[in-house]
Formats: sequence, structure tokens, C-alpha cells
Amino acid sequence: MGGGVTWQYALRHPSRVDAMILIDSTGLPEWRKSIRTDGEARETPLAFRLLQQRWFRAIAARLDPYYLVKQGLESSYNYSPVVDDELIMRYYELTLRHGTRHAILKRFDRPFNATAAFDLSKLTQPTLVMWGKEDSLIPYQTASKFAEVLPNAKVIIYDGVGHIPMEEIPERSAEDVRQFLAGLTNRSDQAN
Repeated sequence: MGGGVTWQYALRHPSRVDAMILIDSTGLPEWRKSIRTDGEARETPLAFRLLQQRWFRAIAARLDPYYLVKQGLESSYNYSPVVDDELIMRYYELTLRHGTRHAILKRFDRPFNATAAFDLSKLTQPTLVMWGKEDSLIPYQTASKFAEVLPNAKVIIYDGVGHIPMEEIPERSAEDVRQFLAGLTNRSDQAN
């Protein structure tokens, strides 16, 4: 959810944001309806489908989330070997921490504000848009939507990667971020 928070913050405080990095980011609500996946859509992880149901949210805090965490990670990471018992237990234990489940349930209880008007073309900051092509949460075609509306965006799509490229392919995605940041430094140096 960090990408959605990032671009919304940048819209509210443009002078405080010099550049953005959006990784498999939430986009505008209307994009979900307009994106055509041509049969390539991945099935949304069960936990995310269930959390959208009010009846499930009513009982979710009383359930052991282990199997939902496991299935959600495997699907989100595109069944990458990165998902091992240690990673599953880390996410599971984070889910069990005091306040975490409440926050998750509250987040899904309040859907994204579909009635708010957002003009992303106002965001002229250099933006790196990184996306796993096999993302099961947010279709990779969303990256193209960002490229259409953000006047200064660079898009990188990673084949065979799911929703979390920074963990699935950490070296490659970190190198792309380093190059993007180096480009910002070079622009800054040239301006001075």
C-alpha cells in the first residue's frame, strides 16, 4: 500500500517530494475497470478475496491466519522459491503482533475512496514505476496507466516476478533503484 500512499502524499505536498518510486502500486480506482488482462490475470490470493467480504472480517480476528498467510505469500510472490518456511513464519508472526490484525481488518473495512478526484498529471517528479508481471494483487498493466498519466515516469516490468520484486529479485530491483537515484543526482548536479 506504500505506492498509493506515496502518490497521494505527493499530490497533497508536491514541494516535499523530489522523486517517487512506485513498486506494484495501487492506482486510481477507475483503472481496475479499464485494465484488460486478455486472459493473463492472476487469481487474487484467497486472503485478499476473503478480506473484501464483511462476513469474513467479522470473524477473521478469531481465526489462526497461518494458511491464509502461506497461500497469500505463495501467490503474491508468484510461487517463488523465496517463499520458504522462515519467510512464512516471519509474516505469520507479524500478523499475530498486537494491533496488526485490527489494522488489516480496518484497512479492508474502508475501501479506497473511489469518489475522490485525483489528477496524477500534476505529479511532475521523476518517477520509477517497477512491476512484477505476474503480480496477483494488482495487474501489471497498471504500470502502463501510471506511464500514461505521470509525465516523467520510467517503467520497468519484471517477467516471472510477482507483487514483491524487492524481495523476489533483490539484486536486480536494487540495481534499478540505484540507477534511478544516480540519474536524479546527475540531474541535480547539472542544474547547479
